[in-house]
Amino acid sequence: MHKFNNNSFFHFSMLFCDVAAVIISFCLSYQIVGNIIELHEFKSFFWMFLIFIALYTSTMNLYNMYNKLTFTYYDRIIRNVFNSVLIATLSILLMIYFQSGLSYSRHFFFTFIGISFLLVISFRTYFTYSKKRTIGLRKRVLVVGVQNVIEKFEYYVNKTNVNIDIIGYVELNSESPLTNSPLLGKITDLEQILRQHVVDEVFFAIGDKQVTSIENHVALCENMGVTSRLILDLYSLSVSKSHFTGIGTLPMLTLHTVSLNDFQLYFKRILDLIGSIVGILITAFLFIFLYPLIKLDSKGPALFAQKRVGINGRVFNIYKFRTMQIDAEQQKQKLMNENKVDGGFMFKMNNDPRVTRVGQFLRRTSLDELPQFFNIFLGHMSLVGTRPPTLDEVKRYETHHYRRISIKPGLTGMWQITGRSEITNFDQVVKLDTEYIDQWSIWLDVKIIIKTIMVVFNRKGAY
Repeated sequence: MHKFNNNSFFHFSMLFCDVAAVIISFCLSYQIVGNIIELHEFKSFFWMFLIFIALYTSTMNLYNMYNKLTFTYYDRIIRNVFNSVLIATLSILLMIYFQSGLSYSRHFFFTFIGISFLLVISFRTYFTYSKKRTIGLRKRVLVVGVQNVIEKFEYYVNKTNVNIDIIGYVELNSESPLTNSPLLGKITDLEQILRQHVVDEVFFAIGDKQVTSIENHVALCENMGVTSRLILDLYSLSVSKSHFTGIGTLPMLTLHTVSLNDFQLYFKRILDLIGSIVGILITAFLFIFLYPLIKLDSKGPALFAQKRVGINGRVFNIYKFRTMQIDAEQQKQKLMNENKVDGGFMFKMNNDPRVTRVGQFLRRTSLDELPQFFNIFLGHMSLVGTRPPTLDEVKRYETHHYRRISIKPGLTGMWQITGRSEITNFDQVVKLDTEYIDQWSIWLDVKIIIKTIMVVFNRKGAY
């Protein structure tokens, strides 16, 4: 990929729009507050503006809010503007707290923050939804392709800040007739159409069967100096998301069902480390009391280690406080007929005779799970994820079940807060786990952690 094209969809106009909104907010706030109370000179607060605008725009850029291809939903605009303003605000407050001597007015600062939030959202909303007024500034685009891909393409474009003027459509072949208007001809007439019309770019909206048939026509656009873009609907995948980039001069299309956002994954790991350290301290304290109880109740070690399957098949030892008799695995074979989970992919039974008296208490209170904070600290697991299966369970998996182990397993997850041991249908467990994978975000993790704490205290579904 050519280095000059890295920012080909960067929305400079939206960046200038945000900067303009912040400048106006800064000046307006000084004027409003200055008429009420006496303020220092205007320039004495200028450091505040510089820090705010740098942090705000940087955060918005991380949210891809300066990318024309980002969908312009109202809730996304409000949420990301709020988060960016919040980060900039907290950073300035920290600077004021730790750095003495900075000019500061509480009334001016919070007025500036409030007006900035409102003006940025207003400017962005107006700028985004008034793009039809700038028809003369749009690139003139010719669309070549098949009906179903063109419809998808236009549907998505209308949700973005991509500002194009489609001057007409070209039919790829007689087997795929177009109903779009105006229809300027067939693909064999492409050179003549380009000669007769002002065309800035040609979009080829095609499926997997048409890829080889457009090679000569892409070359024609190249020879005539007309930019061509390939809108590819190559695979009918219902779950995977796509990510297109390049390595060297080679374009690279990535299809994925898990998050590839390193920024979010980095914060998930920070959350795991903080949570695991707190959990390890709690575990160490409770170990003083639980160790003798477990040892006195039954023979065997206080801690139990078992091989489990982690992300993409990695095997690790999971740690728990022992809740069963020492020969529990041997007894399991005799109890398989009592398994209440359909299909035998997991093993759960009511009144399991292998569970010790102390083990029943540990399970009811979920205290047996505490040693897994060591697994989280070591990176084998996460605070929130999917349930880590045993090696025997994975051997029985069908193809679609493997999505459960495409992310790190978690101490808690969707199935724990939805019913825990009350869920006896393995397909329901898989559905909850894949639902979590598809909808994952840091905020979802936080909500699941909070709900897990509530479930534990209510002892809902404990076993």
